[in-house]
Amino acid sequence: MREGGLSLSIDVLIISALDTITARGCVRGVRLQEVNYATRNREKLRRRTRISAAASPIRARRLSHRPFRLSTLTWCTSLRSGRKATDMASIKIFVVLFFALVALVHAQDDGPPMPFEFSYNVADEEGNTHQHQSSSDASGKRTGSYGYTNKDGLFRLVEYEADENGYRAVIKTNEPGTATGESADAKFESSAPAPY
Repeated sequence: MREGGLSLSIDVLIISALDTITARGCVRGVRLQEVNYATRNREKLRRRTRISAAASPIRARRLSHRPFRLSTLTWCTSLRSGRKATDMASIKIFVVLFFALVALVHAQDDGPPMPFEFSYNVADEEGNTHQHQSSSDASGKRTGSYGYTNKDGLFRLVEYEADENGYRAVIKTNEPGTATGESADAKFESSAPAPY
């Protein structure tokens, strides 16, 4: 890195960022008093900063030459908490903010619905079965069914349809104590024997 205009322009950004933070009240009662820069030929740039506090004394700290955003976050965090912040905490904050920004920028539309179809039917060693079938077309209409049958022959099957008109289901069963009827958008079809 050359020690010329490039280093100087980064330092100017650091000063303006610190002034902005102080002006916003991020560090109440603390004002930037003096900023001194010292350079060594072909070595890294050092920055020494002295600050003064109105209510409580805060020790001046020397920040190493880093990109101005990391230094600004470190400065603001350490003065808010009243103790020296670690560089690792500042890096974590920067990384989280960076990825949050990337996620917002790269949010993508999923596009139109894609048709699909899948199904399964599973039986266990006792004779109970579970089933599920589902499909969707290009307009986004989804149809399917899922159900359970136990080893004694009792079953419950739910057939459903979901589209722009909402979710509608038909429940078919032979479980004792059930009756044919309707409730909201669900229809019940019972083939259970009538109670005595």
